[in-house]
Amino acid sequence: GNASKYSVCKLDMEMIATYTNFKNFMKELYKHEHYLDIAKVEIVPYQKNKTILLINLQVKLYAEKV
Repeated sequence: GNASKYSVCKLDMEMIATYTNFKNFMKELYKHEHYLDIAKVEIVPYQKNKTILLINLQVKLYAEKV
């Protein structure tokens, strides 16, 4: 709510990944000093290879301004 205190970045992503790659991506997001709001996650296995995921992800990243 306080725009002067935080920088905000909204990301709408379409990703193709294995389960392990997606897990590692999410771990990396949480390592950085920012606030994270995951608005939406849709995960569907690829029809021809169930080890591949088709992912729609919406996140908002908040970083405190210095």
